[in-house]
Amino acid sequence: MDSAGNRTAKTDQRAAVTSNYTYDSIYQLTQVMQGTNTTESYTYDPVATAPVAGVSSYSTNASNELTAIPGVTYTTTATATC
Repeated sequence: MDSAGNRTAKTDQRAAVTSNYTYDSIYQLTQVMQGTNTTESYTYDPVATAPVAGVSSYSTNASNELTAIPGVTYTTTATATC
């Protein structure tokens, strides 16, 4: 854990792979390096919407709720469940 309480690393004991986590100056996750050959990078929109891992594009509604990723559409009920 870093000084803000963010996880900095996690080891999968079965696979013997360590994932290392990187954060920006406002503690948003920006990168996960899994082992030596897999890297996931994350970016955020101006209102700091949480990233969608592995998805190159996604859509949100006026309430900033996820509504679609390529090939999938989500609907939100009045109780905000997908």
